[in-house]
Amino acid sequence: MVFPDAPWPHPQVTGGRMWYSFPVGYDFRSAHDFAAQEDLQASRAQLKTWLINLAQTTRVPLERTILAGFSQGGAMALDIGPQLPLAGQIILSGYLHGEAQAPVSDRPVMVVHGAFDPVVPVGLAHQTQTALAAVGQPITWHEIAMGHEIPPQVMALISQFCEDLRQAGENTLVNPLG
Repeated sequence: MVFPDAPWPHPQVTGGRMWYSFPVGYDFRSAHDFAAQEDLQASRAQLKTWLINLAQTTRVPLERTILAGFSQGGAMALDIGPQLPLAGQIILSGYLHGEAQAPVSDRPVMVVHGAFDPVVPVGLAHQTQTALAAVGQPITWHEIAMGHEIPPQVMALISQFCEDLRQAGENTLVNPLG
């Protein structure tokens, strides 16, 4: 497992990082054109480059890589992930900060969201689920009685998702002769 650091310091969390800023007073109840923000544009480019370089550095191809993100990191995974031939995606308490995109390759996506999330409303996750389905991306949906967090129950779901992908990869027959 490798975790990228978001590039920008978070103004409200000492030592915290963020992928992009929110407008003053933003609370997810109103629309905002995040794509127009220079910090998001820079973060997109940085994350995509990081992922491509990671595949070269680790010699683990993107086709065997699961991209996961929590909260704003989940939004980034939903943004950049479809552009890459990933093995899978895990979105934890995430949301779409732009339009849903059809992925360049088939992959499972697991979305986990807290029914009582006080930061990213569960309704936003429902909108994400609908938008992904509209572009043909099936997802595994888990709405759990929790807030904006990753409790042990979610870690078990993540572990099972990864194990299922591993087993599916082992059961795929590859003809090396073409």
